[in-house]
Amino acid sequence: MSGITKRLITAIIVLPSLFVIIAFMPWLNYIAYCFIVLFATAVGSYEMNSILSKKGEMTWTGYLGLLLPIAEYIQEYMNLNFKLTLFTLIFIVIFTMAFEIFKGAKDNFKETISRVSKAILNIIYPGLFSIFLIRMAFIGEKTSNWYILFFLILVFGSDTCAYFTGMILGKGNRGFIKASPKKSIAGYIGGIIIPGVLGLVASLCFPKIFVFNFWEGFILGFITAIFAAIGDLIESTLKRSAEVKDSGIILPGRGGMLDSIDSIMIAAPVFILILDIYGVFHVF
Repeated sequence: MSGITKRLITAIIVLPSLFVIIAFMPWLNYIAYCFIVLFATAVGSYEMNSILSKKGEMTWTGYLGLLLPIAEYIQEYMNLNFKLTLFTLIFIVIFTMAFEIFKGAKDNFKETISRVSKAILNIIYPGLFSIFLIRMAFIGEKTSNWYILFFLILVFGSDTCAYFTGMILGKGNRGFIKASPKKSIAGYIGGIIIPGVLGLVASLCFPKIFVFNFWEGFILGFITAIFAAIGDLIESTLKRSAEVKDSGIILPGRGGMLDSIDSIMIAAPVFILILDIYGVFHVF
């Protein structure tokens, strides 16, 4: 079975299931969706740990980043004035550094900086980035599902458009980014223009839900797609450094979980920030 066939089968099974859960299971601020985010973050953290372990020993403290999406859900669901997520992050980082007081003694602290740096990177990516996916569940009681689906359409649409545009028009303009030499200029252009058009169309067709004008819709789609592409390149850079092809094997045809959520994780905070600027959802 070819890689493209496996990729199509995975998309046909996974994406519709995800869309049904988001669209039709709104209970407790889309807790089913939030569990999916937590699961993806857990698998992604495991894969990130494996990637970082290729360059030396890792400690289990990197997995503490899983507490961040949980803290974010509790903070938003209970409408806490206390910044639970922020202080959870602070104490996780403190614990990670303090853990080396004992762990580092075993090798006379030779690898302490390396272990702490890699553990904190694992806490941030994907742990910290996942909190913005949780925040999407709290945009509004009747609109969160629309914005979550819209975000996923922008990101997956960007990836799909980049793939097909690159196949059709990218044969003579590949390799300009060393981290991902198979990607083409045409692919990247198609991957950011089409989501911009989708943002414009969304604002025109559903003005009561997407309460921004068509230019703002275009900018939202365009910038989200740019950061989705950056997320893919970041993941490629990390894998090249670790000399691995895929982050894992959990998704046939796509590789690991990180290979599928890299764009989502990096684009999510930008998407939320733009909505904050538009006054749709106040984050800070």
